[in-house]
Order: sequence, then C-alpha cells, then structure tokens
Amino acid sequence: MSKNIYRQLNIKFWSDVWVVEQLNALDRYLFIYLLTNDKANDSGIYQISKRMISFETGITVDELENMWRRLQEKVIYLDGYVVFKNGINNKNYNYNTFKGISNILENLPEEVYPKVMEFVYIQQDLLDKIKKDLLNLKGLQGAYKGIAHNRTEHNRTEQNRTPEKPVKKIKYKFNNEQMNLTQMLIKKIENNFPNLINEPDVEQWANDIRLMNENDGVNIELIEFIINWVHGGEIQGKKMKENSFWSKNIRSAGKLREKRETLLAQIMQKYKIDSGILSETGKEIPQVIM
Repeated sequence: MSKNIYRQLNIKFWSDVWVVEQLNALDRYLFIYLLTNDKANDSGIYQISKRMISFETGITVDELENMWRRLQEKVIYLDGYVVFKNGINNKNYNYNTFKGISNILENLPEEVYPKVMEFVYIQQDLLDKIKKDLLNLKGLQGAYKGIAHNRTEHNRTEQNRTPEKPVKKIKYKFNNEQMNLTQMLIKKIENNFPNLINEPDVEQWANDIRLMNENDGVNIELIEFIINWVHGGEIQGKKMKENSFWSKNIRSAGKLREKRETLLAQIMQKYKIDSGILSETGKEIPQVIM
C-alpha cells in the first residue's frame, strides 16, 4: 500500500549495560517498537496514543504504565508524545534531516515544548553547527545548514531547485482520538485483507469517524468497541476474532458509519445490553445517542 520505510538498530543495543541490567525481555521489545514503529521519526519525538501502542504491541495499558518507569532513563511518554532523550543526537545529519527535525520541534504544542526540551539532551557540538541564517527555532538559534556545502554551492542549489509543491491543506477538522480510531481501523483492515484494500484517504476516513462521533452521537469508546467487534480485537478483556460477514463488508470508515445502527442492533442483541450493562461480563459499555 505504502512506500517501505526501514529503520536501523545499532548492534551494540544488545550489549548496552542499561539494556542488559535494567530491561527485561518485554521492556526490550517495547523499546525497539518505540524506535521502529511507523510514527517514529528522526527527532525521536512523536505523537502516539497509549491505546495505539497497546494495540500494535499486544501489551496492555496497565503493563505499559509499569514499563514506562523502567524505560524513563532513555525515553518517556509525555502528554501524548514519545520522547527519546538522545534521539536528536543519534543521527548522521544533513540539511534535510535537520530541517525536518526543526519542523517537528517547531510544531510541538506550546504547553508540550518546554517539557520536551527539559528532558531532551542536545550535544554542544551539534548546537555549534546550528547556523543563525536559517529558522529561528524555539530556544535554538538557527538550524543546521549543510556542513558539507559551502555558501556558493548552497546558493547554486537553491537557484536550480524545483519549486516545492504547495502544502496540502487539511480539508476536515478532527481530533487526535478520532484520528487514532481511523488508524486503528486501517491497520485492522490491512491485517485482515492485505491484498484487497485500496489506499485510503486518511483525512476522509477521519472525518467520517468524526461525523459518527459528533453528528451521530456515537462516543469514542463505543466506536472502538464496534471496530473491534467487526474486525477483531479486545472486547471487555476477551480477544475476539473478526466477524466473518461484517469484516468483509466494512472496509472503510464511511461504510462503518453507514451501517452503525445495524451493527449496534446486532451488538446489543448479542450482548443483551440492558441500561448500558453487558450481561456477559457485568461491565458497562458506553452509551450511544440514537
């Protein structure tokens, strides 16, 4: 579906004293996942929900809470962001790499940025390479500008550069929870039908989830429940297989929204919901406004 992206793991990882003495096997698995998942980037700072981490690794959210404490010397989870302490330093820099990292830091929410920079360590020699004549990055004066190129070569490159395509504007408004559910749905469909799904319009799908949430009154928890019931996943602590009929017929967020009432009727019948209580488990299921 998408372009293959590869990330490298230093072979010294396995003999690192901190890894050997402080981490158990599951901690090491989580640490490698945090380095290599599809949200990871060159800065070592990226946004991802705990629910998505749990879904992709199979580690429960409760287990993750304990594991973060053991990993906190190298990486932390801060206000929805994974932050590696030395992520910025452990790179072979060129102009484009540093420009990308600069953009990531510059676009951090104002309330998150100072917390991130308090944890992140940036080597002095890297700061010395930051030039004044590029972006005035928050707290960092300038950005790296092609150590391997002199100014004449750089100017010539800029003159011959093909004009950049205009940045695609976001057509829809949706929040992080709605986008996380969209990404979860896409991954489940890809896993169930790897050769059948077309490239999704992620923004359109996220907007369909938003409309299902905000216009149709189906709350976030119940949308997640429906997705897991259709395409397989954890429901009230039980691992469920995909629904053989609905998983084949619901391969987009739009179709999920279209069939929501039918799906809810079958779910309510199967779980015998009375006043919002699942009789099979005795646990509450989120209410839905119909």
